[in-house]
Amino acid sequence: MAPRLLPLGAASLAVAALLLTPACRKSEAEGATLGLEQALRDTRASLAAIGLPSAPDATQTERPAPLPPPSSASAPRRQGANPPAAASALQGQMPEAVISALGEPALRRREGDAEIWLYQAPDCRLDLVFYPEASRLVLTHAAARAFGARRLTESACLEALARAPNPPPWTAPGGGG
Repeated sequence: MAPRLLPLGAASLAVAALLLTPACRKSEAEGATLGLEQALRDTRASLAAIGLPSAPDATQTERPAPLPPPSSASAPRRQGANPPAAASALQGQMPEAVISALGEPALRRREGDAEIWLYQAPDCRLDLVFYPEASRLVLTHAAARAFGARRLTESACLEALARAPNPPPWTAPGGGG
């Protein structure tokens, strides 16, 4: 069966839509930001009108000191020295203790006041979530999970994560990362 061709007008419209999509997304994002800022101002005004204090600005809240960035892809990854047998044993620890046990994470990102880390080895992943407590970050969630088809105990996963080389973030199963 021969491929079906679009009429010239339809093809032109499809190309134009592809070219305009990024500009539309940017405009939508700017509009959403402005809308959220207006909603925040309205909420604060409403709270003030009924005599309730509004939440402090994000710029006024004390945040924990940011951690240094993870080692670069070209530098050797700092590996862990003493991984625990279970991910739950890490809960309540500060970032420095986690790095000592497991080494540098493959990925770090901020989500508001929280910091999320991903560790990865060829057959497993570890998700960590740190939240501020008394102006320092503390691990509040740790979840190890299998990745790929190989069965692995949690202890073996944590050992593999501590020994893992510099993996690029979010690699495919069996892809070395």
